[in-house]
Amino acid sequence: MNVKFVGLCIGSSSISFYDGRTGENIPHNGNPIEVLSKLVPEFLKEGLVVVTGRKARKLLNLPQISEVEATEIAYFKVKDRYDGIEAIVSAGGENFVLYKLNDKGRIIGIFTGNKCASGTGEFFLQQIDRMGLDLSRINEIETDEYYELSSRCSVFCKSDCTHALNKGVPKEFVLNGLGRVMAEKIAELVHKARVRKIMIVGGTTRNKLMLRHLSALVDFVIPEEALFFEAFGAYHWAKECKPSRNGELIFNKMESSFPKLEKLSKYAHMVDFKDMDFQKAKEGDVCILGVDVGSTTTKAVLMRVEDEAILASSYLRTKGDPVGAARKCYKE
Repeated sequence: MNVKFVGLCIGSSSISFYDGRTGENIPHNGNPIEVLSKLVPEFLKEGLVVVTGRKARKLLNLPQISEVEATEIAYFKVKDRYDGIEAIVSAGGENFVLYKLNDKGRIIGIFTGNKCASGTGEFFLQQIDRMGLDLSRINEIETDEYYELSSRCSVFCKSDCTHALNKGVPKEFVLNGLGRVMAEKIAELVHKARVRKIMIVGGTTRNKLMLRHLSALVDFVIPEEALFFEAFGAYHWAKECKPSRNGELIFNKMESSFPKLEKLSKYAHMVDFKDMDFQKAKEGDVCILGVDVGSTTTKAVLMRVEDEAILASSYLRTKGDPVGAARKCYKE
């Protein structure tokens, strides 16, 4: 009987796998258990699963290897296709990591970016969502214009994006600026590690805006296995080492490291909920319209001057278009 092996990598924003024939990268939207509960039982019906990723140890009771080991094994399987690679950059959702290689392809050093989220894949996705755009259309953007954004702090970077959009800067210029910030993050790691040619893996390899800027800064290649590179390495480790299962339990019991508080519903009797009745407008009413345009939501309230009664209100998502959001509030 031929045992099937599957390599599985649990990332901060996606789950990738490779089974010897095909590989995939699936977003988990902050809920990896939901995706894993569908994938893992099906994989185990056919063979053995080996897991990698920093979140793997806490989530699954299955054979595991570190991301570093998985990355090195994966590189050994593809390195004959590429010449002069001095480092591998794993550019994912949470952080960018550079693995420096020696002339034999072994990892001899690890360089990471700062813990600030600006310039990571997940931050880019958050800004797309705030602008109300579809990820599939981002790579259709063709422009050399970009808006200069702060790359030192995610709070400043988000504020820069908001201010730019509020001033009417086209969304594609802001997104291209974000692509540049991401490229600069990788270039900083390359400079710090003192390497020249790199291999890039991870979900951000699909971001053409980032790659366009990066091509002017760094010499790089993207392997076919980029979207499931660590899972690819875990698969080959499983195939060579053939580890055994650790008991029958698949999912570990998750316990929070934070102390638990009692449910708020227990204290509902201590809270005084106030309702504000809406009134109907009358002919001849003198009213004041208040509008609050925020970075994520836009609010509007219509009040009658005579008795300060609220006649109408609106609460909408700004989606990177403050003028458009305000107009929608007026229509409502």
